[in-house]
Amino acid sequence: MPESVGDRPTKAHEYLFLLAKSERYYYDAEAIREPDSGQDHPRNVLDLREPT
Repeated sequence: MPESVGDRPTKAHEYLFLLAKSERYYYDAEAIREPDSGQDHPRNVLDLREPT
């Protein structure tokens, strides 16, 4: 959900807690990954690559 504040940086991460008594439960991040749209995100305004 977008934040409605303009005077501080936005959160760019989320926390995930996996609480289970059994070791057979795990989190598979690849299974829920969405494909990249190919467009730059508005927060990515800096180009940090080395000049060629």
